[in-house]
Amino acid sequence: MKSISARKISHAYRQVKRRYDRYGISIIQVAFNRLVLRLRTALDNLCYPFFFNKEDLESLFSSRYEFVDYSAGKLEWNGRLVQRYRQIATEFSKLDGLVISGSLPQVDNVRFVRKISPHHILINPYIRPLVKDIEKLCSAQTKKVIVRLQSTDFTFSIEDVNRFKEMGFSILYEYIDPFHENISGDIPEKIYERHKRILQDEGIFVAVTKWCEFGALEKL
Repeated sequence: MKSISARKISHAYRQVKRRYDRYGISIIQVAFNRLVLRLRTALDNLCYPFFFNKEDLESLFSSRYEFVDYSAGKLEWNGRLVQRYRQIATEFSKLDGLVISGSLPQVDNVRFVRKISPHHILINPYIRPLVKDIEKLCSAQTKKVIVRLQSTDFTFSIEDVNRFKEMGFSILYEYIDPFHENISGDIPEKIYERHKRILQDEGIFVAVTKWCEFGALEKL
């Protein structure tokens, strides 16, 4: 237990130091903005049952589509570069897929749900009852559900992976970039463990970019 606590403290210290080196004294403003975002998210979670019309989701699932692409990662959608996460979602929507993509709500201006095409929505993945409703709708229909998980998204856990498997979803794990602090910042030990366990699971599909070779995967 001590070693686990020590790693957590060390990880937290490195994160604070990294942010201070990046932002300097303005880290106080950054911390304040994060606090405001947390408070707003907590409020929106409480408001969701009263201010969001679930019939809009049900109507979306009652439309005609061939499969569901569910990728509720906490990743920026409207970034300066069109990332792989966005490219695949866009292409899937063109292939008669019902596409559900996560976002960074403070950047992408998504309170609950934002529709960007007839069969493609952005969701706020921090609204837990919304995510729960979507997953319930996914599991209730007969079309294939593909859950895309990105290696660069540190917010999903191995427990989430197991839950998706139990719901009967197909899982596609996208190993986008090598794990390195210059790319992803300080990387928690649990991310390496999650990565290893996913690669050991023969029931999970793994997509690897040209920057990540299987030799590098095995070394992890």
